Amino acid sequence: MTSGGNRLRSSLELLSSNMAANAILFLGIYLLSRLISPAEFGRYSAFQAMVLAVYPLLTLRYEYAIPVARSDGSARALLTLSLLLSVSATAVLSVGVLVLRGCCLPVEWISPAVAELIPLMGFAAVSASLASIFQLAAVRTGALRAMGVGRVLRAVCMTVGQVALALIVARGASSLIVGELVANLVLAAILAWASARYLPKLSVALQGRNIGKLWAAAKRFRAFALVSVPHAVSHQALVAIQGVAIGVLYGPTAMGHYFLMRKVLFSTIGLVSTALYQVCFSEASKTKGNHARLRELWTYSASLLAIVTIPIAVMLLFLGEQIFALLFGTEWASAGSLAAAAFPIIIMEPIAAAMAFMPAFLKRQPAAFGWSLTQNIVGIGSVWVIFLAGGRIEQAILGSSLAVAAVMLAYVVWLRAASAPSATQMAATQ
Repeated sequence: MTSGGNRLRSSLELLSSNMAANAILFLGIYLLSRLISPAEFGRYSAFQAMVLAVYPLLTLRYEYAIPVARSDGSARALLTLSLLLSVSATAVLSVGVLVLRGCCLPVEWISPAVAELIPLMGFAAVSASLASIFQLAAVRTGALRAMGVGRVLRAVCMTVGQVALALIVARGASSLIVGELVANLVLAAILAWASARYLPKLSVALQGRNIGKLWAAAKRFRAFALVSVPHAVSHQALVAIQGVAIGVLYGPTAMGHYFLMRKVLFSTIGLVSTALYQVCFSEASKTKGNHARLRELWTYSASLLAIVTIPIAVMLLFLGEQIFALLFGTEWASAGSLAAAAFPIIIMEPIAAAMAFMPAFLKRQPAAFGWSLTQNIVGIGSVWVIFLAGGRIEQAILGSSLAVAAVMLAYVVWLRAASAPSATQMAATQ
C-alpha cells in the first residue's frame, strides 16, 4: 500500500476512535447542561483554559521533541526528562498556589468560588502533562490504535465521573474538574503501557551516566524550551484571557455560553483536526527534513479539513441558536448565536491547529510563536474595542473571529511558502 494509502487508513482509524470518544463526550455535555448552570460551566472552562496555559511549564515542552529525535536513545532520554520535570514542577506549582491562596492574596481579591478551585491547579496540570507526554511517546512508536482506545476510555471515564460527581457531590465546577483530571490519568496510563519500551526504571534513570544523557538531551533540544514554551503558554493564556474577558465584560453566564460554544464546536470539528495532527506529526517525523513531503502533508490536512469544517460552519451560521436550544435547552440558546457569529474562526482554527506540527520540522518555531501571539492579541483586542464601542457580545465574537481568521489564513499561506523545497532538495529529486 502506498504511503498516501497508509496515511489515509491511519487517519480513518484514529478518526473513528475520536468520533466515538467525542460522541461520548457530547452525551456528557448534553447531560451536564441539565445539571450545571452556564455560570458554573464558565468557571470550569476558564479553570481548564488556565491549566492548559500552565502545564507547558511543567515539562518545558520537551515531550514535543520525542517524535523528532533521530534515535530511540534520545527519545527515551527526552521521555525520562519530561516525566522528571513534570513531577518536580507539579510539586512546586502545588505549593505555590496554596501559598497564594493562604497568605499572598487578600480574600477580597478573589471570590470563595474561585478560591475553592485553586488547590486543584497542580493536580489538574500534572494530569494534562502526563497525558501529553505519553501521547507524544505513542506518536513516536506509531501506537495510533492505542491512542484511539485511550481516547474512548478517557471519554467514558470523564463522562461517567463528571455526571456522577455532579449528581452526588456538587453541581459545580469542582466536580467537572475532578472528573476530567481522573480521565486524563486514565489516558496517560494506557499510553504509558503502549510506550513501555521507552520507560526506564527510575533507579537506572537517576544514575550519574544517565543524568548526563538527560542533560545532553536538554541542551540539544533546548529550542523546544526556549521557543515552544513561550509559544504554548502565550497562546493558551490568551485563549483563557479572552474567555475570562468575556466573563468580565458580559457576565459569567455569557462566559459559560462562549466556552460551551467552543467546546462543542472544537470537540466536533477538532476530532478531525486532532486525528490529522497526530497522523501528520508521525508522518513528518519520518521525512528527515524533506520539504516536498511536508508540503504534501500540508495539502492533505488543508483539503480534508476544509471539506469537514465549511458545511458545519454554514449550518451553524443559519441554525446555530435553534440547534443549541434543541440539544441543551433554551438556557443555552445564546451559545448557538455565538456559534453563528464565530463562523470565520470555525473554518480557520481547525486548519491552523492541524498544521501545528510543521514549524518544528521546518525549524520555524520563533516565527510560529509570532503568528500565535499576533492572532491572540488581535482576537482579544477586537473584543475590547467592540465592547467599548457599545457592541453586543455577538458583535464582539464576530469581530474577533473575523480578525483572528484573517491572521490564521495568512499563517497557513506562510506555512505553505515556508515548506517550499530548497534548491538542494529540488536538485536531489531530479
